[in-house]
Amino acid sequence: GLIKFNYDFPIFNWFYPYNAEEPKESNLKKLIKEKPIKIFDYILEDSTDVALYFHIPFCQDICSFCPFTREILLDKNRLDNYVNALIREIELKKEYLDRKKVKVNSIFFGGGTPSILSEEQIIKLGTKINEAFNLSQLKEFSFEMNAKTITLEKAIALKKIGVTHVRVGVQTFNKKYRKAFCLSATLTQIENGIKILKSEFSNVSIDIMYGFNGETIADFLYDLKNALDLNVPNISLYPLNNKSIQERLIENYKKLGLSPCNGLDRLGFKIIAKKFMESNGYYPHNGHDFVKVKKVPENTFMTDEYMFEYHKTVYGKEKSQLISFGISAISFFNSFITMNEKSIDDYIFNIIEKGSCNMYIHSYNKVLDKNKPICLYLPYHGKVLKKDIDFNGIEETILEKLKILIEKGLVEETEDEFHLTESGWLSYVNILYYLSPIADQELLIKLIEISEEKRDIGLWNFEI
Repeated sequence: GLIKFNYDFPIFNWFYPYNAEEPKESNLKKLIKEKPIKIFDYILEDSTDVALYFHIPFCQDICSFCPFTREILLDKNRLDNYVNALIREIELKKEYLDRKKVKVNSIFFGGGTPSILSEEQIIKLGTKINEAFNLSQLKEFSFEMNAKTITLEKAIALKKIGVTHVRVGVQTFNKKYRKAFCLSATLTQIENGIKILKSEFSNVSIDIMYGFNGETIADFLYDLKNALDLNVPNISLYPLNNKSIQERLIENYKKLGLSPCNGLDRLGFKIIAKKFMESNGYYPHNGHDFVKVKKVPENTFMTDEYMFEYHKTVYGKEKSQLISFGISAISFFNSFITMNEKSIDDYIFNIIEKGSCNMYIHSYNKVLDKNKPICLYLPYHGKVLKKDIDFNGIEETILEKLKILIEKGLVEETEDEFHLTESGWLSYVNILYYLSPIADQELLIKLIEISEEKRDIGLWNFEI
């Protein structure tokens, strides 16, 4: 009864949908070719479920597990130029958000290492964001930080521009794994950095990973205990993404003689984490994040005391929209998906010198947005209100799958909502996959097979 699926899906960073195509309409293709940024004229009007994302691709050093677009910062002038390019991109997109009367509900700075920015650069960017966008509905402004780069001056600068939530990537306290992951911040720097942030912010979050090669229950409990000792309100527990880990980490694992963590062990870690966190006053508010509650939730294992507003949009509903800035940054709105170019040099040159924002543009069937409340919002956030579902517009196959999930004890239905059971919460990633369109499922499997052919990480056997 505990294990509901015959596989453990290894991707935990989720986008929906994966499968999209280049726009086929001739007039749209002409518009995109002449001035790609004009695609943002299709943003839904007067929307309040809108998140902004800013990508800072620079780091002091590169973690061996990180799959994101980033590079080591060797020239501070390069960072200055990138910040100027971000400001220019804000100016280019501002008119479209203004025209559609968009109100922003959340902002997120990710990377890379956003906290590699200087206090002056933080103020410069933050001032521009506050001037350019309608932030009257802003509920959360999050900023990722590396413990090595935390200073009181930066914390004060972040608070000055309106940052409300700071998030520190601790990952693990285990020195063996910190070395394998190329995490250079010391445990003392982590402790001191958290103290600084707690002196300025009431919302401090840390990331802890698990599911490493060779990790034991004792290793995992050691990390959980040390995380609790930091006494922060939010703790995110991420399974290490099997697909996206880099070859350098695979080589480090081999040197240490560490075998991959299997799906059953990963499930066991999550069960243990839930019990351990609850016993210390922390309850889940989505598939992997825990918050310290003021009041123990009644008749449920999840809490409503907190919601990560940025993920409320990214893992959102039909009219959720994400507008992103920086290299490789992905936006989605009104059944369009865009991704900025990947080269830092090209991005800086094209925006600063040409005033153009080069991007890849794809579109998908609008019915997929109708499916979002059940396919995306429900499994990730744990519940969805029926009033947020267009039962006439949603695909019949999705409703049939939902019925099967209810029959299997993974989802429960009440008069007003659908919500995950504990068993469903344990397997929320599998549910995300199960509810995805067939085209997405086939593409995800293909991506995994291609990565396995390139790397010696063992075959993953699964048939659709």
